Amino acid sequence: MNKNNEKLVVTFTDYSNELTSIIGSKSCLNDGASKEDIGFLTEALDIESDSQIIDLYSIANGQVESDQCLPYLIDGYYLLSINRAIEEYRMLLEVASNEPDIPEWHKMHLPFASDYAGNYLVIDLTTTKEVNDFTVFGYEVEDDNRALGKSLSEFFKSQTLILRNGNYYLEDNMLFAK
Repeated sequence: MNKNNEKLVVTFTDYSNELTSIIGSKSCLNDGASKEDIGFLTEALDIESDSQIIDLYSIANGQVESDQCLPYLIDGYYLLSINRAIEEYRMLLEVASNEPDIPEWHKMHLPFASDYAGNYLVIDLTTTKEVNDFTVFGYEVEDDNRALGKSLSEFFKSQTLILRNGNYYLEDNMLFAK
């Protein structure tokens, strides 16, 4: 595991601890992905096995999809499992090829979280492979895409700071940034 990926483990753990202190254990994270699932992802998207997204999925392969589980991320986003992420990825590629009015979808944009209302948190796997930092951005069908971090570790660090600083509110069992 490289240094950037070690940062991801620390920031993800910090975020998980902060979130658990607020909502308890209702986030329902899956165990880390199997080697087979990780192999499926690296082959499907032709990504490096030491990518931060691989390390994220090694920690938690998304969330259990259940009404009993709260969104893991701020603003109502659920972490997608590898299989669900690839399913959403393929659907978005198909829609983008048939619908010229929706924002462009690039073949190296992998959704890793969704609010299940057409909005995604995406890692752009095309950026700076040399240093293994990949931009995280929000992909909203009806809005402009917005950058949320230069890496997954930066993204989780910013999410942790929102929780630590109390810059959130709870509505319908979901956390939202103020």
